[in-house]
Amino acid sequence: MSLLKKLLAVTAGASLITLGATATVQAVTLTSTADSYISNNLRTANFGNDPELRVKNDSEGNQDRKAYIRFDLSSITSPLLTSATFSLTGRSSIGTINPGVTSRFDVYGLTTGNQNWVETGTGGINWLNAPANDGSDAGVATGNSLVASFNVTGTGVGTTNVISDSRLLTFLNARINAPDNNNLATFIVTRFTPSSTVGIYAHAFNSRTTFAGNQPSEPTLDVTAQATAVPFEFSPGLGILVLGAWGAMAQIKSKVKNRKPLKVTFFSGNDGQPESV
Repeated sequence: MSLLKKLLAVTAGASLITLGATATVQAVTLTSTADSYISNNLRTANFGNDPELRVKNDSEGNQDRKAYIRFDLSSITSPLLTSATFSLTGRSSIGTINPGVTSRFDVYGLTTGNQNWVETGTGGINWLNAPANDGSDAGVATGNSLVASFNVTGTGVGTTNVISDSRLLTFLNARINAPDNNNLATFIVTRFTPSSTVGIYAHAFNSRTTFAGNQPSEPTLDVTAQATAVPFEFSPGLGILVLGAWGAMAQIKSKVKNRKPLKVTFFSGNDGQPESV
C-alpha cells in the first residue's frame, strides 16, 4: 500500500484537480522548557534553579509544595495528537516516611493562568504569583482540569513514573489549538495523600536543571501526532505531478474528456509498486 492512500476527489471536467495525501505519524519526545516548585512556608522564594521538584501535602502544617512543569509544543506540526505520556523520575528522600505507604499524586493542566510564568530570576514563580495556585494544601484554582493521577510507593527514588490518561491527551490537544497560539502547556503536580498518612516527608522529582539533555531522568513528554493531508492542485494537461513530500509520483494516464473520471497511478516511495485510483 502506498503512503499516498487515496485520491480524495477527482472532478471530471474541472480545470484544476486537488489531490489529498497522508503521511506517517509524527513521534516527538519533548523535555521541559521550564520547571520549578512553590512552597507555602517560603512564599516569596523561587526554586527555578533547584535540581529537584518537591511535592508535599502538609495537612498538619504549612510546608505544602507544588510542582510546575512547562513544555513547548511548537515542534508538533499536526493539530491532532493521538497519544501522550508524561514522565517524572523520583529523585531524593526528604524527611521520614511511613514504610510501605502508597501516595497518590494529581496532575493538573493549566488552563486559566498565564503559561508564560517565569522560571527563575526577576518575577520568578513562587507561592504568591504562581498561576492557578489556590493556596490550599494540594489543590488548584477552579477551571484547571485534573488530567491524570499516579501512585508512588515509599520514597519513589529512582523510579520513573510514566503517566498516560485520555484527559491528558485532551488537554494537550486543546493547548495545541488554543486561541492564545503560544504552543505552551503547563502541568501542576500536587500530592493528594496528606502528611498525616505519609509522614513528615516531601517527595521530590528530577527537574530539568541538573538533568537537561539526559532524558528520561528529566521531565519528559512523549507524543504521537496524526499527520495532516496536504492538498496539491494541478491541471490535467500537466501529464506528471511529483509529490516530493511523500516520495510519491502521480502519473496521469488519460485526460478528462466528456466529464469522465481521470485515472491516476501512484508509485509508492516505499515499494515502487503502482496503485491506480
